Amino acid sequence: MDYRSTNNAGWNHLLGDFVAGVGSSHGVQLSGGSTGGLIEAVGDDANISLRLRGKGTGAVTIGNSSQTVTIGQGSAVKGAFSTTFAYAFTALSSGDTVESLIASTTADVVPGDLISLELDLPAVSTQTISLMHFRTSTAASSRVVLTLGNITSTAIGSTGSGTGRITWLDLT
Repeated sequence: MDYRSTNNAGWNHLLGDFVAGVGSSHGVQLSGGSTGGLIEAVGDDANISLRLRGKGTGAVTIGNSSQTVTIGQGSAVKGAFSTTFAYAFTALSSGDTVESLIASTTADVVPGDLISLELDLPAVSTQTISLMHFRTSTAASSRVVLTLGNITSTAIGSTGSGTGRITWLDLT
C-alpha cells in the first residue's frame, strides 16, 4: 500500500489486521486486502452481529452520492429518499381516467428505482378517485405519472386535489 500519513502526530501504521475487543467474547477486526478494506465482527461464536452506530443522535452515513452501496449480493443502492407531493385532477366522467405528474423537482425517480406510493385519495361529493397505476419516466417534467380514475357511476363535475408521499430506493 502506498498511502501513508504525512502527519506523524498521532498516526499509527499497522502492517497487519487490527483487532479490538479481544478481552470480550465479541470484537471487531479491520483488515486490508486486494479487494478492498474490510470491517468484520469477530469472536468465538459462529454467528456474530455487527452494528454501526453514531453517538447520541448522530447519523450513520455509508458512502456518498457518487458511490453505490450493495447489500449482500443484491442490487446496488445509491440512496433512499422520501418526500411529499401534491397532485390535482380535472373533472371526470364515470369511468374516466386522468394523469397527474410528479416532477423531478419533487422526486428524482427514474425507471428501475424501487418505488412506494402513499396517496390521500379524496372523495369528491359521493364519488371516489382511485389510483389506477403509475409509471416512471426519464423526462424531468414527469418523473412519475399517476393515473387516477373515477370509479363511480356518476360524473365528477369539479376539479380535485390531494397529497401523497413517495419513497424510493435509487437503484440506477
